[in-house]
Order: sequence, then C-alpha cells, then structure tokens
Amino acid sequence: MLIHQGFEEDSETRNKRVDFLGVEVDAIATEDLYRRLMGYVRDGNHHQVMYVNAHCMRLAWRDSEYRRILREADLVYADGVGVVWGARLAGVALPARVTATASLVDFCRRFAAERVSLFLLGSEPGVAEAAAQILTEEIPGLEVKGTHHGFFSPEEGENVADLIARSRADIVLVGLGVPYQEKWVAANSPRMDSPVVWCVGGVFAYLSTGGWRRPALLVDLGLEWVFRLFSDPRNLWRRYLVGNIAFLLNIWEGLSVRDRTGQG
Repeated sequence: MLIHQGFEEDSETRNKRVDFLGVEVDAIATEDLYRRLMGYVRDGNHHQVMYVNAHCMRLAWRDSEYRRILREADLVYADGVGVVWGARLAGVALPARVTATASLVDFCRRFAAERVSLFLLGSEPGVAEAAAQILTEEIPGLEVKGTHHGFFSPEEGENVADLIARSRADIVLVGLGVPYQEKWVAANSPRMDSPVVWCVGGVFAYLSTGGWRRPALLVDLGLEWVFRLFSDPRNLWRRYLVGNIAFLLNIWEGLSVRDRTGQG
C-alpha cells in the first residue's frame, strides 16, 4: 500500500464521542470517517469500525453483549438520520449522519489512488463477488484481494478469518447483518490480521443492484430508507415502520430513566 502523509487524526476529531442510550457514538461527518480509516490503515494496528442506525440502537438497547462490543470498537458512526434526529431529541449533539454506504464508491476511488486493498466478506453466495466486479470495473486500479459469502457456520469462521489473513488486505468490509457481524468481528479481528475491519451491513447488495446510482437528493435528504422500503416492503416494513416507533419509545424510556436518576 502507498499511504500519503496527512491522514493523522487530530485530537478534536478523535475525542468527539457521545453517549446516546448507552451506546457511545463518534460525532463525525463522512469526510472524518475517510480520514479515520486512512489513519488506521497507516498505523498498522488492528481497528474495528462499526455503525449504528435506528435498528441497531433498538438491538443494542436489549443486547448487552452487542452494546459492549460497540463501546469497545475504535469507531462507531451514525449511519442514518433516525439516530441523528433521535439523539437531538435526547439532547445529544451529533452533527450529521455519515453517508458511508452512499459514499463507498467515492471512498474506493480514493483507496485506489492510495493503493489501499480490500477484502469483501458477506451476503449470499455471489453477491460480494458481484460487488467486487462492479467496483473494479468502475474504478481501474482498485485492488480487491478476495471475496467470500457470509453463509458459513461458526465452525468455519476461523477458516474464513485465516483466508482473509492470507490475503493481506488493508481493509476488510464485513456485511453479515447486525448484530452478528459485530460479534463475529470482535471475535475474529486479531486472527484476520488486517489494519481495518469495517462492518458495512447490506452494502454488497446495495452495490450489486445498482443502489449506488440512486439520485443524490435521496441521500442528501436521508430518504434512502424510503426507497429500500418500497423496493422490498415484505421484508422491511417491520424494521422501518414498527421499528422506528419502537426506537422513539426507547428514547422516551431513556429520557425518563435519566430524569429519575438525575443524570445528563
């Protein structure tokens, strides 16, 4: 890899982490995410990068192991306007959502220029491979060291981690679904021996189905979820409609607890 100087984290960016419903979230913007990723690649240590949206927050509310893993991650960013709006309702300052999924193609162009290599892990068989093909066709010079689907047993997990280690990829993108991907990364990150392991959810399906070509206005307004809901209402209606109401109830409950205990 060829990493230019100038990707050092400044202390102001590094220390902006806020507590929202018991989850510590880094108060960063999309460009800050890119700089943090490049800084992690450059220092060569093992780093775990994760995200939260309204669905993640609801899961973390009742899953203490997942909540602990998020707390111990090197970086947790808000990937969804629901988290930003919800945090503001709770009096927590998050400047903006991080549009990581929509920005991934642009990130990959910059990765190619810096000779940062990738490994794609997750989704159904063939999806990560298709996403890699789209990325490498769209971005000459981007190096994808390998791909692997996400349908493997817990017993096979160590072999998958060893495969990734042998690839010597700089950044591993893991899309296994929340919270399994975070738990798998926490258990296997050292074995993969890559500077950055980045949980990315359904990004491979997003890429392979042309989602990255959606109008920028949807991204700017934070309305990609509406597009996804109408694209797959049968599987997503509960998450986006019922789930968002449950998320608001979690915020209300969290505020009630804070008021009773005098915290905040």
